[in-house]
Amino acid sequence: MMYPKVGPVLLCIGTIVTFITTLVDGITPIPSLLASTGTCKPHTWANPTTPDQPAVIISRPCPTHTTIHDIRGGDTQPWEINCRSLGDTYENVGPETCQELADDFGISLEKFLFLNPSLDRDCKHILPCATYCTAGFIEPERAWDGICGPSRPGVTCVGTDGQCCNSETWRCGERDIDCAPGTCWEGICWGHKVYTTDGTCGPTTTMPAKIFLTGATGYIGGDALYQLYQKHSDFEYALLIRTEEKAKKVQERFPKARIVIGGLDDSEILEREAAWADIVIHTADSSDHSGAADAIAKGLVSGHSPSRPGFWLHTGGTGILTYFDSEVKKTYGEHDDKVFNDYDGVDEVVNLPAAAFHRNVDEIVLNTGIKHADSVKTAIVCPPTIYGEGRGPVSGRGRQVYELATFVLKEGYSPRIGKGLARWNNVHVHDLSVVFELLVEAALDPSRKDDKEIWGAHGYFFTENGEHVWGDLATLVGKEAHKQGFIKGGEPEVRGLSYDEAVKSSAGFEAASWGLNSRAAAIRAKKVLGWKPQEKSLQDEVPTIVKSEAIRLKL
Repeated sequence: MMYPKVGPVLLCIGTIVTFITTLVDGITPIPSLLASTGTCKPHTWANPTTPDQPAVIISRPCPTHTTIHDIRGGDTQPWEINCRSLGDTYENVGPETCQELADDFGISLEKFLFLNPSLDRDCKHILPCATYCTAGFIEPERAWDGICGPSRPGVTCVGTDGQCCNSETWRCGERDIDCAPGTCWEGICWGHKVYTTDGTCGPTTTMPAKIFLTGATGYIGGDALYQLYQKHSDFEYALLIRTEEKAKKVQERFPKARIVIGGLDDSEILEREAAWADIVIHTADSSDHSGAADAIAKGLVSGHSPSRPGFWLHTGGTGILTYFDSEVKKTYGEHDDKVFNDYDGVDEVVNLPAAAFHRNVDEIVLNTGIKHADSVKTAIVCPPTIYGEGRGPVSGRGRQVYELATFVLKEGYSPRIGKGLARWNNVHVHDLSVVFELLVEAALDPSRKDDKEIWGAHGYFFTENGEHVWGDLATLVGKEAHKQGFIKGGEPEVRGLSYDEAVKSSAGFEAASWGLNSRAAAIRAKKVLGWKPQEKSLQDEVPTIVKSEAIRLKL
């Protein structure tokens, strides 16, 4: 039987709903985002497909919003509307506002009214600065008694003890034969991309994942977005951007993305988007802004459930490993043999002292992934010194080595803190972005969603692909600056700096790392995800870094 198609494909799940949906432009509900496992991916909603239609900016210029609808997640009861996306009204509303919101989100007016039963067709009851539902479905019943099939319209095995409906027995099960092609009638059938409750689950229909990413204008987030978008342009992307000016640049590069104007202090926005998303990729000041981490955690917990888990890819930083130099030994520029290990030694890494740099935010992520392990899957990506030209829409510049190059170009000498023997790992930004890509793909792989070597207490990924000695690197930068003609005369001398002098220099806080050890072995990403870094080394990149910084300084 063929069903009407309006925007996303929605399938009828019962006679009552069938009657309702004939009145609302063919809208029919699906058991959408509450699937817990399997390759039958949960349904998600696509953005408007009109080429010249701009992405929707959810955050409107209102100080606060009244919530008419909220994302329900696992709290939705059968036959209730399960709202999966929200939109806000302006301060000024009128009879045309309902149609405007519907147009913004690429749905019909009938569908919008169906999702918001407090409104009528003339839109006279719509409120200013209020939040309304813009995508959703009627929650199906679960086959808790194990009986499924045509005799049970509107009932799904998904979310029960048996995820697949066996077409020979019409019973829910989780054996190979229950979920195998040809036998599986509905549910988490092998090789399928979507699931329904009418037996049309199949490999020919794909539904995009929903990604909420912070830091798209930054170095890490911008490059990670580029990497994902190149391979998965069909995903729904919601991008948190602080200003309209930067939003325009991002929109030009990623026209299908939905821009969310807001910052890390906008907890309500962060919670809402985290609840909406299948996967949150947090890269914007992620290792130090505890308020943003709390908001993301709250949104993921409230918007997800064991039958529809959310995934949190959090960006930490190996500055956390400097604790023993800066707080315990209080030495700078000295060699240290200690090398942390994210595989055999992961328990040590996830239990570093509370006073360690970034540790307070790491704890929020880890505790969320442990306490809510069934519904929120967390992974911490912990990069060291990052180098290479970023491919993001706004910032393509790293920090530690780039500030070192700027310092040498400005001051005319190579700095050395202490003996200059402190070591730090490094990674090319393109290789780092591959780690995010591999984690996203693991999150979308039903066979890996419960993998304890990826998510939760062990989900901690160092991302190094080499190591440098800070004193040697500073000398190399100085020689290269001289070679390119930016420092006249002989090769620049090496001058000693105290830790305090370095931090107070033009390089600022980035100079603190030049005298500290941060050494780790990136084993987990290679063993568990199959990560194979392949970009050129930091030492080979130094000429490009020196040249780019000289251009930036207009030398």
